Amino acid sequence: MTVVDHLKGKETDELFLEVAFGRHVIEGDLAKSVVTGASPTHVVKIQQMLGEAFGKGWFGPVGVWFRGINRAAAKYKFYPGIKSPGDGDATQGIDSVFDKDTPHSNTAWIRVECPNGSETGIPAFDTKNDPPEGLSGIYNCQLGDIYDDSGTIVTTDELLTNPADVAVFGCKEIRRYPNSRLNFPALEALRVACDQIETPDYTTLPQGLGLTGRYYDGTAFNTLKSKRFDPIIQYEPSTGAPALNLTPTGFSVRWEGKIRFRYSETYTLYLTHNDGGRLWINNLSTPLIDQWGTTGEHTATFAATADQWYDIKLEWNNAAGDSQFKFEWQSASQPRAVVPQDRLYPKNESAKRFECHAAFTGRTNFDEFLRQVMLSCNGGFQDADGKLKFFCIDDLTASFTFDETNIVKNTFKFSPRYSQQDLLNLPNRYIAEGRDLMNRYLGKFDPKVIYDVPELRAIAGRSISETVYVGNATHWQALKNLEHYAKLKTARNICEFEGMPETLGVLPGDLVTVTHELSGWTNKPFLCLEAADKSIDSAADERIFKLLEWGKETESEEK
Repeated sequence: MTVVDHLKGKETDELFLEVAFGRHVIEGDLAKSVVTGASPTHVVKIQQMLGEAFGKGWFGPVGVWFRGINRAAAKYKFYPGIKSPGDGDATQGIDSVFDKDTPHSNTAWIRVECPNGSETGIPAFDTKNDPPEGLSGIYNCQLGDIYDDSGTIVTTDELLTNPADVAVFGCKEIRRYPNSRLNFPALEALRVACDQIETPDYTTLPQGLGLTGRYYDGTAFNTLKSKRFDPIIQYEPSTGAPALNLTPTGFSVRWEGKIRFRYSETYTLYLTHNDGGRLWINNLSTPLIDQWGTTGEHTATFAATADQWYDIKLEWNNAAGDSQFKFEWQSASQPRAVVPQDRLYPKNESAKRFECHAAFTGRTNFDEFLRQVMLSCNGGFQDADGKLKFFCIDDLTASFTFDETNIVKNTFKFSPRYSQQDLLNLPNRYIAEGRDLMNRYLGKFDPKVIYDVPELRAIAGRSISETVYVGNATHWQALKNLEHYAKLKTARNICEFEGMPETLGVLPGDLVTVTHELSGWTNKPFLCLEAADKSIDSAADERIFKLLEWGKETESEEK
């Protein structure tokens, strides 16, 4: 048995453990490998470092692959990254394979047996000169505690996805702030706001994302195992399972959403299925194709109106043997083909308003950490009276009104935020960088999530793009995050003045209104960007303000 240390000799600065919240695709750092047996039946096992874990550790893997081959749970052992009490600790102690190693406290890592001689993709025998690289997985990451509005822990060992919970975790577990540094009532309000249920309307998007698919163990939709968006409905003959944690046989699937036909023509619709298949369009009480107990190819016709929205539902069951399912269309103008993604739209279903699935893959300061977490809920934070306060800017109501009674005379200025030259070069298209939580393998957004500011594009005469990291999110949330970011970046006008002593309570991040006769404004909304004392005296004094115009909405466009 030969153990290879793949991190030996690496520069320390090159080794950085990822800090991650929510669900992520992680490849990790190949740390060690070990070979037992002789070619061609030798076995290769590898140790991969995944990320830094705090307190409760990480939740664990959803799926693990080596060079595209799924590894069953029996083929790996996951270490969540808790602080180990000793070498013999069953959760985080010395690994039975890499038994000369250390417990790796506070590091989430995994040991995986690579595919052996009876499987494809077997690594080379010499793992020192040909390292067994190619391990990846989808992981649910950091666990933590949930606090109520008084700072008392009410739930432990939760997977952290609410932005408020991620923020308080960062403050307490990473920064080590005491409870006295946090405004827990505001955190509770933010948590509730993020958990609000909303129903996206995917028909407002210019092109489809696919259909909502639900995957069940049992041929009669017995036990729901997963839900995702499937861009097309095409599963070629296979002995494998079409979803993670699903048995290869004895399963059922239901897809729902809407379909838009390209032409006002009569379409022939094809289902190729093994085993049973059903199809409904428009009238969900009567199937167009009902072949639940048979296998093969079956057709139906449908008289379509171009670009009209039609409800659609498909169902599939596989009882035994190979599995196959495919949905195609054909008309006088449409050659036979699998129905494409851009013509299929997910079912409009309720979901949480905001979640945070952010990862930090490089060194960052704590303020940047908080800003990234708050971007996931269009939020902000203030440090007031010795306490950190977190909030969603979208939910703010005006907390103060500036007018001639509290603005110092002759200090009021209202001016464009950007010069004409700036406007010519200002980004007018914002593209989300991240991964789609509704994708089977947490793939990157496809189609891309884009938010356009048409008025700026008209000024520039061209498209100027900026990529914005939104973490892992649903398509709908990523669009909201881009819209908020663009609004902060492109709001056109600035208001500056000095305020009387009674304006002392206004802080950066507050939503305020301005009433000013000279400008003709009555309760015009602004977001406070800067608020600073004019004097260094400790007593209440006149303050200097910079406000960003917040009332004008920009338009969204996604292509």
